[in-house]
Amino acid sequence: MPNFIFANKSSSNEPTKKADTNSATEDKWKVMVVDDDLEVHTITKMVLSNFTFEGSKIEFVSAYSGQEACQLLEKESNIALILLDVVMESDHAGLEVVKYIRENLKNPFVRIVLRTGQPGQAPENEVIVNYDIDDYKEKTELTSQKLFTLMRSNLRSYRNIISIEKNKQGLKEVIQSLDNIYQFRSLNQLLTGVATQLCGLLHLTDNTLIINNNHLATANLSGSTDIKVLCGTGCHETSTGSNITQLDENIQTCIKTALEKQQSICTENGYAYYTSRHNNELVMYFSGINKIDTLGAIEKHLIDIFLHNVTTCLENLKLSEESDQIQRKIINTLGSAVENRSKETGAHIQRVAEYSKLLAIKLGLSATEAEIVEMASPLHDIGKVAIPDAILHKPEKLTDTEWEVMKTHAEAGYNILKGDESKVFYAASVIAQQHHEKWDGSGYPNQLSGEEIHIYGRITALADVFDALSSKRCYKSPWEIDEVLAYITKERAKHFDPTLVDILMNNIDEFISIKERYQDK
Repeated sequence: MPNFIFANKSSSNEPTKKADTNSATEDKWKVMVVDDDLEVHTITKMVLSNFTFEGSKIEFVSAYSGQEACQLLEKESNIALILLDVVMESDHAGLEVVKYIRENLKNPFVRIVLRTGQPGQAPENEVIVNYDIDDYKEKTELTSQKLFTLMRSNLRSYRNIISIEKNKQGLKEVIQSLDNIYQFRSLNQLLTGVATQLCGLLHLTDNTLIINNNHLATANLSGSTDIKVLCGTGCHETSTGSNITQLDENIQTCIKTALEKQQSICTENGYAYYTSRHNNELVMYFSGINKIDTLGAIEKHLIDIFLHNVTTCLENLKLSEESDQIQRKIINTLGSAVENRSKETGAHIQRVAEYSKLLAIKLGLSATEAEIVEMASPLHDIGKVAIPDAILHKPEKLTDTEWEVMKTHAEAGYNILKGDESKVFYAASVIAQQHHEKWDGSGYPNQLSGEEIHIYGRITALADVFDALSSKRCYKSPWEIDEVLAYITKERAKHFDPTLVDILMNNIDEFISIKERYQDK
């Protein structure tokens, strides 16, 4: 049967997925017959014409030589079983096909049964030892009953192997997500992995699994069956949230009824499995009522475990989001306090944060790092709390002595923020210390140059200067954008990282949009 597909993911080593097959044959097991004798094909198809396994018939794929088999297998990689002759265009053509499948195509899933009318050409003991096959039969011994037995045992093996592979893929997703569980995209990854394992454990053969940013998971399964997981926090949020409207009306009705009655609901169209934990309510919806009827106590317990794992993830996510909101509020409050003391506006730190995030994204930093830069950059001037008002608020040009005092705010900011284990505050300490360093090494406080300057410092340096020049200050009027860009271009590879300058120039409309969105009041 076809294997599992992750949304937007694929692997060349996996069997071809169900979505790749013709719609008329989606519910069939693909079996390849490879033999240079036309009569063998005819008899095999006739004997197995009424054969079914787990409710699905067979779709035959025919090849009349080893070479043709190899060519077909490059396109038909979701073959479940191959009935393979040994002697065809050469005495060992079938054995070469086996090697090609396992070594060239790297396909360990398909079951291979050698059928030979000339056992002397390929002695059984030698073939079993040297070739990765699953059975060896002489054509004369394959009666109708034995062929049925052979088909059933090998298709069962294939099904179990695919189930194990799905569980491995699911476990991989789970393990990878645990590295950063509190990030929303990792929650999706965890849900994807656990759902994959669930489908494997229940032997549900699916073709897609999509988890979007609204906590809506959908797994379309073979035949008329699919799974939909609707996750929400709080009392009945999912019954009124926008995500439920993406579903079919019958599904919506079933899910709403389960939420209202706070129990699992079975209808003629499907089954809504309800569970709750603390303040979270979840519904897993199954369409294809016959499939649900086959689930026993163990299977339903597995579903319950899955949904409880989802609620745990949501609880952790909620706590993480609350923590992030508190941290962001503290940082913005501190940043605003410093800017107000410096006679600058709170909009300045908002703009610098947005500019910094945009630069980070355009540079190719991860979404996590971009968010860290956005949250940390408002504290770039935190060290100014250590600067005397007489210097900080002086409208005239500072004397050399006063300027040396002003420059100490970079190191002072670093000392205020250093030592905190938070990634955001670590980033903020780096930014506070290095946002006045220059690419050519002429900056302060440590005369760092080039990539010695942390990328967070380089990003915030450009964002800060761009905003300072283009905004009104007590000591100057705002520069026109053309003047600002001309200055930044002049300072490319001197003051600023040249790559970041190029990003700013190539995306100036987006930076101007941010400036217009966060105007000084």
